[in-house]
Amino acid sequence: MIESCIDDVKISQRNFSINMNNKILETSIDIALEHANKLGADQTEASCSNGKGFSVQAQNKSIETIEHYSSSAFSVTVYANQSIGSATTNDLSQNALVTTTEKAFSLANLTARDQFNGLADSNLMAQKPMDLKLYHPWELNVNQAQIMSLECEQAALDADSKVENTEGANVATYENRTVYANSHGFVGLKESTGHTISCTAIAEENGSMEMDYDYTTAMNAEDLLNHKEIGKKAGLKACAHLGARKIKTQKA
Repeated sequence: MIESCIDDVKISQRNFSINMNNKILETSIDIALEHANKLGADQTEASCSNGKGFSVQAQNKSIETIEHYSSSAFSVTVYANQSIGSATTNDLSQNALVTTTEKAFSLANLTARDQFNGLADSNLMAQKPMDLKLYHPWELNVNQAQIMSLECEQAALDADSKVENTEGANVATYENRTVYANSHGFVGLKESTGHTISCTAIAEENGSMEMDYDYTTAMNAEDLLNHKEIGKKAGLKACAHLGARKIKTQKA
């Protein structure tokens, strides 16, 4: 029954695309660093990131929404004559990168000087950045996420007869990579992931309604709590609020 529900889906599509590889991100930064140098910058640092993911929302025992999303961002900071200027863009075309770098350089010529503006000394740049193990892609497809979200919501409804409805159950996964580089020659890469399962339940008794939720989030999907357990806990937590009473004034 749950699998049959996934056919009736409302999709919200938001520029979903295949994630850029690290070389493209590094090339974007190289364009900015080289152009800033031509403009006369003393020092420059830039970062470029790209992320993608999707989420599935189940409500009323059917799939309510599926959202795919992707994002990209570029930022550059230019130091010139002890002044600083920064600019950002979401457009990673060469023309946009050049224009953004020029804006940062122009701002650096307008801001006040500060002797402490600038990059840390080159000998302080990390030589062997530590891998913090932040990147753990979840081999989860949309169909699997739909089934999980439906089962999560059903677990909330089955937790107690007082659970009348839910605000929905959600399964989401996201991954991001960021490249940072500066005019000292340092280049660093950070890759990370994030995965979440959540559910909000509504309980009712004697005309009184209460709502509560539960969720689990982790960088590694293996560290997530079971989706059915999340739904069950949401249902039980909502029921626990029923029958609440005000206490009489007490002396501490």
